[in-house]
Amino acid sequence: MVKDPKALIAVAVVLIMIVAGVAVVVTNNNTSNKNHDDLADMSWNEIVDKAKGTDVTIGFYFDEPCLKWFNNVLVKEAKDRYDINLKQVGYKTDVQAISEYKNSGKVSYDFFWGRASNYVNLINYDGNNNSLILQSDWESKMPNMKYSDGLADKSWQAAYESVYGEGSYNRTVSSVAPFSGSTTSFVYNKEFNDVSIAWNEVKVISLDDKGKTKATNIIKVGETGDTFSGDADSTKTYSIDSVRSYRVANQDTNAKVYYGLPHNYTELNSWSKIYKEQFYLPSAQGAANFHVQLILEAMIYELASKGDSWVACTDASADVWDKDLKGKFVKGDDAANKATYMEYINGKILSKKNITSEQYAKEIPYVKAYLQDTAPYWNKTYTGTAGAVTAPNQSLVGNKDTKQKDFDGSTIMIALNSTETLANRSDMYNCTIGVYAPDTVCSNRCGLFLMKDTPNPYGAIVIANLFNDPEMQASYYSVAGNGYNVDLDKLSSDQLKSFESRWADWDAFDRPYVKPDQIKSNMIMPAIGYLEATLSKCMDEFIKA
Repeated sequence: MVKDPKALIAVAVVLIMIVAGVAVVVTNNNTSNKNHDDLADMSWNEIVDKAKGTDVTIGFYFDEPCLKWFNNVLVKEAKDRYDINLKQVGYKTDVQAISEYKNSGKVSYDFFWGRASNYVNLINYDGNNNSLILQSDWESKMPNMKYSDGLADKSWQAAYESVYGEGSYNRTVSSVAPFSGSTTSFVYNKEFNDVSIAWNEVKVISLDDKGKTKATNIIKVGETGDTFSGDADSTKTYSIDSVRSYRVANQDTNAKVYYGLPHNYTELNSWSKIYKEQFYLPSAQGAANFHVQLILEAMIYELASKGDSWVACTDASADVWDKDLKGKFVKGDDAANKATYMEYINGKILSKKNITSEQYAKEIPYVKAYLQDTAPYWNKTYTGTAGAVTAPNQSLVGNKDTKQKDFDGSTIMIALNSTETLANRSDMYNCTIGVYAPDTVCSNRCGLFLMKDTPNPYGAIVIANLFNDPEMQASYYSVAGNGYNVDLDKLSSDQLKSFESRWADWDAFDRPYVKPDQIKSNMIMPAIGYLEATLSKCMDEFIKA
């Protein structure tokens, strides 16, 4: 059991946009709100009093775990605490809200759950600097905001200033309440892979005639090499084909063989050339776009240009260390170099307003070079094709056939996931799954957007506050798997117990969770996250090129 859950949480790396030059601030024309001028002068108790007994409608994500939590937990709490009738109207997007407003002059629900890319479109829905977002600093009225980790604010700021200019963002002009988020993580079958060994290693456990362990050896593998027949030599590199043949002939009788996994995108490149067709990246234009974008954002921050090719951004030979960041490379300190480079990338991309996919591509040629070097080795059935992650994830090696001895062209070894837990999504698997976070983890924080003409902002604000209650955050994290927005250092010991009990579950039940220490220590809040559509287009072009 976790004795000190606070100690598990490393400080997340939050990247602040730095833009050179003089900024032009564009004023949002739509600064008044129908019937809501009283909000600014209302106390929290007055807002709650006006909210009691009302109906509130929200567009909320409709997959089974999210709805399970919404219907069984949040709806009940809303009624019990505030006598509010909370109703879910299906998943809504900025496109639907804008279309409905243009057609009827109103949006038929009070608020909805979305990402920074949705926010960009909502705050300038007609191209004339008019916003569908409630123009009031209602977020600061919410008592539960005192527990917020503040990470989502960077996403809203970068998104807002991409439209209205540097320095234009403040909560009065466009308030958003944080709730949940998604993070990059990889899924694997524990019967085939061991996340604790290196990408070019294989663990071979020799068994006696009773199935007990005789010896455990770690061997190195490559596309080619010596033939492995069971006798491990640490000085040799064995061909992957010979190791595969050994596994097929001996697995679970004379030995147990586990393949290593990559932990960063440089390793993924080399790993993919050994384990051909065992990774995939579906189209960023399909239903899995936010899964893909988190991975592609991580590539942007983790890799760099070297001539016409690519290297890790922490490699001293990267062009940037002799050019734009000359003199800033710290020998032997990868963390410092990575942080410096990430800040540089934010400024470089965000200094260009309304950036097109063509302009974007020119700023990150190394990602194109990386994908052209790596993607040919990925699973061609799924890479670059539209669709969600369900079908390829169900092709995880050993998923449907637990007696499968080895991987092949119909399988993948690494499935994609963007939630931090899989406990309630594991029905798509028929194997013992594990989840791990690569070295660079991009997070896509979500928020609650109140529509400007909602007839019931009071009820919506009270519900937004309920979403950010630490107990609600802990229960949602446990049931649905999406990340929380509270700063655990701000919680009381009693409040921490809600999270501590869920961490204890990992050890007790070996659940397929990415633990918070692994996520938080590697996490980046990408300021470029609001550029989803632009990113999607140029990345698809990179893979197809």
